[in-house]
Amino acid sequence: MCWVMAWSGLAPRVSGGEEGGKGEPVLLPDVSHLVLSALVSAGAVADDEGVWGWEVSGAGKGVSVQEFTSWVISTVPGLGNCLSRYVQDRFRSSEVDPAKESSVSTGNTTFDTSDAYLLTRGRAWSISLSVRNTLSEKFLSASVIGMDTEDLLYSENVDAGRKWGIGVLTEDGFENKDTFYGSSGFLCATYPIFRMLLPSGKEKNIMYCHLHTQLKTYEATPKPLGLAFGGSIGNERIFIDEDFSKVTVRHHAVDKTYQNGSLIPNQGYLPVAASILDFEVWGLGGQTTKRQQDIFKKREDIFSGQRRKIDLAAFGNWEDSPEKMMMDMVSDPNKARREER
Repeated sequence: MCWVMAWSGLAPRVSGGEEGGKGEPVLLPDVSHLVLSALVSAGAVADDEGVWGWEVSGAGKGVSVQEFTSWVISTVPGLGNCLSRYVQDRFRSSEVDPAKESSVSTGNTTFDTSDAYLLTRGRAWSISLSVRNTLSEKFLSASVIGMDTEDLLYSENVDAGRKWGIGVLTEDGFENKDTFYGSSGFLCATYPIFRMLLPSGKEKNIMYCHLHTQLKTYEATPKPLGLAFGGSIGNERIFIDEDFSKVTVRHHAVDKTYQNGSLIPNQGYLPVAASILDFEVWGLGGQTTKRQQDIFKKREDIFSGQRRKIDLAAFGNWEDSPEKMMMDMVSDPNKARREER
């Protein structure tokens, strides 16, 4: 119901046409991960093996109003604004064209099964309810019309059985460094239950990105190669190896950057290592960020080209250079030479 209210206000702006068109079904996103999150928070479902294969529609579970309110405030605070936002959108719509009657028909509804990405419309909506920054509107729009494929930077998918999903939302790009950096970030569990972990404010180990460069130097204590989020070097909250083949998730006790909470069911205190089956990277900075990135890339290409060029004139006359004399001596050390001064 809350998503339909959000959809009714957003659909006309993203489509530019009539809302609630006749004959066009309202595609309801899959929000089972949100329902499970509320049930787990209230203790109606155990946060362990019981979440796998859970059928929300036939479960017959429920939570009290107090428990549900507590879950909303801690996990998806934006859910409480859906009604007020809907009313505001209705007023704006009537002010633009008072004679036009707009209504939302949900008689022809169906669940959307067309999501082709890990970041489904239902998960995008969940994130939009949890974050309080400029990206909230971006994720809300994605929950209505789906993710824009132009924003997909990288994708890797492998079909498998039981899987759990985690995600990271940062405001900084990947930079090859040997220390943690970043200004702000969020960790989230996306499947089978939803959970958003905000920054704690105690430390700033937002993200870590370190890979080998072409110019290798000696390191007495080599730093880990890969991507990491939270924790510290050697005890990262989330660590992805350089081949993007394995991920290690550690207990929140080792991390002071992000809030407490488990990212996977039955996580426990020991590090959990798993193979990466699906991987997606989305760039949601918009056209302004894209232009800045293109300018930076163009500048780097120019610098790289300049480093590859060798100005022979700067070395003077090769025939008179000491380098040529040494090369000739190495090629034939017994050859008699006369040095002209």
